[in-house]
Amino acid sequence: MKKFLVVFTLIVFILGSISVLLAQEKPKFGPKASLKGELQVYLQAYTPRERTEADRWPPPQYGWVIQKEYEKLHPGVKIKFLEAVETDYFTWIQTRLIGGEAPHIFWGHHSWAEEWGPKGLLVSMDPYLDLPNPYIPGNKKWRDIFDPGVLAINAAPDGKQYTINGDLVTTGIFYNKDVFDQLGLKVPKYWDEFITVLSKIKTDGRYIPMSWAGAEKEVAYSWLNRFTRYPLYKPLMKEFDVIPEEKPGVVTQKEQALAWKKGIETLSSERWKVGAQLQKELSQYWSPGFLGLTMSQAYDQFITGKAVMHLNGSWMIKPVRLDPLRKFEWGWMPFPVVTNKTTKYAPRPGTIKGLTLGGPSAAFQFNVPASAQKQGMLEVAVDFLMYLTAPKNAGPLIADLGAFLPSIKGVRPAKELEAVFWKPGTYEFLELIFPNPGYIDITEEAKDKNYKLWQLYIGDQISLDKFVEEATKNVDDAVNKLIKENNWDFSKYGVK
Repeated sequence: MKKFLVVFTLIVFILGSISVLLAQEKPKFGPKASLKGELQVYLQAYTPRERTEADRWPPPQYGWVIQKEYEKLHPGVKIKFLEAVETDYFTWIQTRLIGGEAPHIFWGHHSWAEEWGPKGLLVSMDPYLDLPNPYIPGNKKWRDIFDPGVLAINAAPDGKQYTINGDLVTTGIFYNKDVFDQLGLKVPKYWDEFITVLSKIKTDGRYIPMSWAGAEKEVAYSWLNRFTRYPLYKPLMKEFDVIPEEKPGVVTQKEQALAWKKGIETLSSERWKVGAQLQKELSQYWSPGFLGLTMSQAYDQFITGKAVMHLNGSWMIKPVRLDPLRKFEWGWMPFPVVTNKTTKYAPRPGTIKGLTLGGPSAAFQFNVPASAQKQGMLEVAVDFLMYLTAPKNAGPLIADLGAFLPSIKGVRPAKELEAVFWKPGTYEFLELIFPNPGYIDITEEAKDKNYKLWQLYIGDQISLDKFVEEATKNVDDAVNKLIKENNWDFSKYGVK
C-alpha cells in the first residue's frame, strides 16, 4: 500500500510539474496564444462600413479582412467594431474612461493620452513594446517597428507610452488649378504672396477666395493658431526648450508651463497680438458667414468650384481625387509661411520651410483603457494591436483608407498619396517641433474656452485687448492646474 501511495504521489507530482511547464511555455501573445472574449474596438476613420447611396467615394473596408483573419487565428475572440458617436467624441470617451466603460481599444489623440495616462485611466504600453511582436518574423522588440521620433512625441509627461501609433497626417491647402491659370496666379510660398493671391481672387469677384469652416474648433481655430504663430515663436525655441529630461528639440507642455510662469512671453506681448492680427487679416477672404460653416459645407464650396482654396487634411485627398462633383484640375500646397516681409517677429524667407500640421496625430492612434484589465481583456487588446501593426496588416489597412502616411517601418504609402505629397525636406511638421506656439491651446479645456473667445474676436464682437485679457486668465488657470496635477517642481528654474 505504501509503495502504491509513493508511486501515485510521484505520478501526481510529475503530471503537475508537466502542467506547470506547459503553462509557462504557453505564449501570451501571437498565433498560438489562447485568447477569448468579445473585443470592442473603435478604429476611428479606419472603421469598416458598407458604401451608401450618399457616398461619393469608396469607404474603408479592409478592417473586415483583418477582423476575419484575426478571428480565424483566435476562434475564441470576436471583434466588435464600434461606430463613431454623434455627440462630442472627446467628452464621450473621457466620460466612459472615468466610468470604466471605454472600448477595449479606442482612438484617442496622443495629447489626450498624455493627460489621461498619468492619471491611471490608460494602460502603459511600455512593458509590451519591449516584447517581440510574434506577428512580425524576426522582430525582437515591438517598439523597433515605430519611428523613434514618433515615440518621442507620444511620450507622456511621466515618460511612458500610452498610444500605439501607425500613421502620420499632414494638412495643407487644396486649390483650383484652373482658376489659378485663368487669373495668372502662382502658388504662394509666403504670407505676403498668399494675401496678394487672395486679394486678386476677391477683386475678380467670381469666386470665394477661401472656404473656411469657422464652426470647426480644430481646423478654423487651432490649426490657424499654429500656422500663423509658429513662424513668430520658433525663433524663441531656445528660451522654451530648456528642460533636459523632456523631449529634445520639442517644446513640450511642461516647458510651455515653465515658460508661462517665467514670463518669457505673454498674450499681451506685441508678438502674440501680431498673430491674432494676421488671423483677422486672413478672415476677410473667407466664406460669407464662415463662423457657422462646417467642414463638410466648406469642402462642398471648394469641390463645386465656388471657392478657389480650401484648408483641409491629407484624409481628403482621396475624396477630392474621386469626387464626381469636381470638374477642375486641383493641387495641394503647404500653408504659406509668415516671414519678416510681414512682421519683424518672423524670420527671413527660406529660414522656415513650408509648413504642415500633423505628424503622429491621425486616425491610427489607439489606447487601451485601464478598465480592460479588470474586464479580463487586456491581453486580447494588446495582442490585437500587435497583429494590427504588423506591416502585412497595417500596410493594406492604411492604403485602403488612402488618407494618411504610414509611420510603421516597412510600410509604404499608397501610390496616390506619394504622387501629390511634397518632397521630404521641403516642409516642417510644426507639431513635432513647437506644437502649441503662443500658449493658447496648452490644454483641451483652455482650447475650448479660448476658441469661444476667438470666435467673438474674429467676428468683431470683442476687441483684441478683451480677447487677450480673457484668454490670459484661461491659460493661467490651465497652467496652474497642470502644475498641481502633475506635481511639477520648477523651483530649480527660479519659479516658486
